[in-house]
Amino acid sequence: MLGRRAPTVLGVVGSARPTLKLLVDRVAPKNDTRFWDKVTQERRKWDEKLDKQADPARSKDRIHPQAVARTVSDLAKHDAIFTLDTGLNTLWSANWIRQSGSQRIIGSFNNAAVGTALGQAQWDTGA
Repeated sequence: MLGRRAPTVLGVVGSARPTLKLLVDRVAPKNDTRFWDKVTQERRKWDEKLDKQADPARSKDRIHPQAVARTVSDLAKHDAIFTLDTGLNTLWSANWIRQSGSQRIIGSFNNAAVGTALGQAQWDTGA
């Protein structure tokens, strides 16, 4: 299936550990941290923006979905499983749920199948 949805110059199939070992052995170490520092700085700015959007105090007359997603995230158990359907809730969950511990997010994502969240939740919990 490599190259099915996007052009592929070099498709690699393999187990992650041995494949990465082979690749790491072929890459020269680098000491220049400029790119990493820039990405880290941009990520901090992005996180600050998301935090502002998730603040319940930013609105007097409505509850924003970003605040709901962040509150659910903050109150979830360390091993919570979030199941999502397609639509804007996927965007809100991807940006405002901060996974930690052994939490997982399950959704239909790529195939855009509507109505799968309930089935996924039942399958994953063994119900």
